[in-house]
Amino acid sequence: MRVLQPWIAASLMDELPDTDIESRSPVPPDEIGLRPLVASLNAAADSARTGWITSLGLLAYLFVAVGGISHRDLLLNSPIKLPLLNVDVPLARFFIIAPLIVVVVHFGVLMQHAMAARKAAALNAALAEWERVQGSSHPIRMEVSSYFFIHSLAGSDRNSLLANLSRLLSFLTLELLPLCLLTIVLTTFLPFHDRLTTWVHRIYISGDVFLSLVFGVLFRFPDHPFRVGLFQYLRARRARFALSGATWCLVLLFVFCVATIPDELLDRAMRSIGPLSVSVSPTAGDTNRTVFSITAYLLEGDVNEITGRSLSPFSRNLIVPDANFFFTERQIR
Repeated sequence: MRVLQPWIAASLMDELPDTDIESRSPVPPDEIGLRPLVASLNAAADSARTGWITSLGLLAYLFVAVGGISHRDLLLNSPIKLPLLNVDVPLARFFIIAPLIVVVVHFGVLMQHAMAARKAAALNAALAEWERVQGSSHPIRMEVSSYFFIHSLAGSDRNSLLANLSRLLSFLTLELLPLCLLTIVLTTFLPFHDRLTTWVHRIYISGDVFLSLVFGVLFRFPDHPFRVGLFQYLRARRARFALSGATWCLVLLFVFCVATIPDELLDRAMRSIGPLSVSVSPTAGDTNRTVFSITAYLLEGDVNEITGRSLSPFSRNLIVPDANFFFTERQIR
């Protein structure tokens, strides 16, 4: 057997390619294999975008419907005429069914976005190693849907100002707007002084806050168990969680501690914590009564004698000035 001389072997080794693994460039992901994943992600994004637009339309419609309800309608228990449809719906039934529809539709929209977020996470995982070494986004990200929610999760510029604005839009439309509508429904119906319906509204709002918390975690950590994802959310997205958490706490404190019906259990409890004396009409029998201080500022303001409206942002008592009502004997009964 022929043996190579040492100097010949050394020269041959110099001609071999470098086998140092760390010095090699990473093998680029197979774009052919990634395209079905991108196509599936884009299909999920289209479905989520359709649901998002539909929910915005529903929220806008109900904002208009609830905004047209006056204290006079509450006093007379008048049916609600739905805009555009011109269909009369009984007042009490409307305030039970409408917020329930909001919660159910919100749940469906969040579910669609959670499925899309899971596919976005799969694409990020497939490209993570290549992008870590290269220090840039993979070109295939340019083919990802331009829908703002997906763009903030798997777009080519996830750390840009545009991506941060997309996250802000997600917070406003997917979390804050449904909660605002549910809260407006509660405050609009509050002067009716129906304790059962008001508690139903509080349950709806609490359920919607729970949905926002659960899906907020699933959006950002879809591959983790919920408990692990929640801790990761607290650790990695402190500012975002603080913003969402502060919003949820303020809404819950408002609907349970501030927006109360006079003399219900919650109202008596809060009145004992921070009492404040407010004036009432002398025809009511007494000129002063005790109210929780924050409730007094937000829901028990004085009435403007010219406009006949409360000076506080909301009102928990009916205000129907300069109105004459004629009731038949049957209506009185």
